[in-house]
Amino acid sequence: MVVSPHFDDAVLSAFSLLQIVTNIKVVTVFTMAPVEVVTPWDRDRGFPNAQAHMAARLQEEVDVMGHLGVRHQELGFCPSEYRGDALDSIASHDVLTAVRAQLDGSDAVALPVGAGGSFGFRQKLWHRIAPGRRPPGGTTPHPDHIAVTDLLLAPLLADGHNIWLYEDLPYLWARSGDQRAVALCAAHHASATLEVVAVDRQAKAEAINRYSSQASAVVLRPPAEVAGVLPTHERYWRLSPM
Repeated sequence: MVVSPHFDDAVLSAFSLLQIVTNIKVVTVFTMAPVEVVTPWDRDRGFPNAQAHMAARLQEEVDVMGHLGVRHQELGFCPSEYRGDALDSIASHDVLTAVRAQLDGSDAVALPVGAGGSFGFRQKLWHRIAPGRRPPGGTTPHPDHIAVTDLLLAPLLADGHNIWLYEDLPYLWARSGDQRAVALCAAHHASATLEVVAVDRQAKAEAINRYSSQASAVVLRPPAEVAGVLPTHERYWRLSPM
């Protein structure tokens, strides 16, 4: 099972698993928007309010998962941009209970590693001087990605599940997930085996572009160029108790 913080994260970061694992399920955590809320992000993406935005994203998810033949379930929690804070108001017990209810006997669970970071001054200057060399994305880790793994990793390990951490796009373009993987292993007394898996970039780009309300902001390239800028491989850390 792939735990996806938002609607497009499983396709962006764990696409190879969706293609090669039989009967895999994507469980998306943050899929609900409160009534009568509108943010600059909603307006930037062309929506009058948060509910219209999330409804469109849900329809995109249904389309993409249907196209890929992947089972999916939405858990209905509110993402950080609508909560008004990064972590404090997440009901951790409720999230864990909801995820456990979707396991369907699966012993393997994939969680986001929480890649990302800030570009340094020299990098920003170089991006300004040579914009064509700027990465097609990348920023600091998303708080919802960090929250999901921080909430779920310890109890799922204690339950005996095999945990895979996937490296998050587009954040990895700013900083890889290696440092965060090491920190998680140290915190949870686990070791990690890095698995590098080839990905069909053309098929992945086609799926990303189906998220039409988000694609242009996630991968900063025209649709026809997305496949060419995607990494040729996805990286996963398979955790084992020490």
